[in-house]
Amino acid sequence: MIETVENAAQLAVVSICGGVSLYRAIRRRSRLWVLMTLFYGTFLLGLLYWLLYLLFYGLTPQFRYISEMSWYTAYVFLFMILQTIADPGERSVRKRSLLLCPVFAAGMAVLYMQFSSWLSNICSAAIMSLLMYHAARGLIYHRKKPQHGAWSGFYRLMLLFCASEYLMWTATCFYWSETLENPYFWFDILQTVCFFLILPAVERVEQSAKAVAQT
Repeated sequence: MIETVENAAQLAVVSICGGVSLYRAIRRRSRLWVLMTLFYGTFLLGLLYWLLYLLFYGLTPQFRYISEMSWYTAYVFLFMILQTIADPGERSVRKRSLLLCPVFAAGMAVLYMQFSSWLSNICSAAIMSLLMYHAARGLIYHRKKPQHGAWSGFYRLMLLFCASEYLMWTATCFYWSETLENPYFWFDILQTVCFFLILPAVERVEQSAKAVAQT
């Protein structure tokens, strides 16, 4: 019951954010907001299947890959958003510490392979390492530029989003119960908050980019 309610709340948040993104995409004819709409829309499809399965059968979906493929596709669009808003100067950042992102993703994938399919974990490791790498690189570049606070805030949010995903995955490997003692539900709520915050964060970056371009 708790999982159903929590997923329904996340569905509502993602639906509202997707609707706002679609409105802005149509109104502004912006590639960025088209990508935002696709990000929310594809995640919504996977979440809708998951929620309907819970409602009809009262169980976690047996064929998880249907939702997982939708979510991984959503993360590909999120990566494209990162590429769209990135400053060209970010590519100049060369730090060995950034290699920790793919190493971490690969290590966690090996752990998760003990509990679920190899293919889905390879897919998640690939896209999550890209998201974390580019978010961390952007944060390193923009944190030294006070006037670029909107970018720094967005990249921090991206790293928090990735952290919430890994915390959920890890929680499901070692503990599961239909009570609020289950850390999975709290991490999923954190992810829902991130979905909501991504919308204004992208708006701030867009406005900051226009202001910088005019100076």
